[in-house]
Amino acid sequence: MRHKLTVLTGVAFELAAPYVDDKRAAFFVDPPYSAGGKNAGKRLYKHFQLNHERLFDFCDSLARNFLMTYDNADEVKRMAGARGFDMQLIAMKNTHHAEMTELIVGRHLSWIK
Repeated sequence: MRHKLTVLTGVAFELAAPYVDDKRAAFFVDPPYSAGGKNAGKRLYKHFQLNHERLFDFCDSLARNFLMTYDNADEVKRMAGARGFDMQLIAMKNTHHAEMTELIVGRHLSWIK
């Protein structure tokens, strides 16, 4: 499948804009976890500043479903809920191998068991 995939780097909103209405496009969104006062994104990434409301609005404008990972934070749940997105907790391990949960967000997550 490698020949069918293109990975783009740069400013996400600019790079993704031409594909918003493309029903063949798929979006996996893994933003820095800096919403709700969280610090993981600030510690781990040079470019951690992000307008999270704008990102949620962008995902709401997509023609297709998307999969987004996020920190399990009340602010994230509020933004997702305000747009009618599905949310589900999944298990994960952090860099110290501590077991935690994070949110996955999408328009429709019924396919996840």
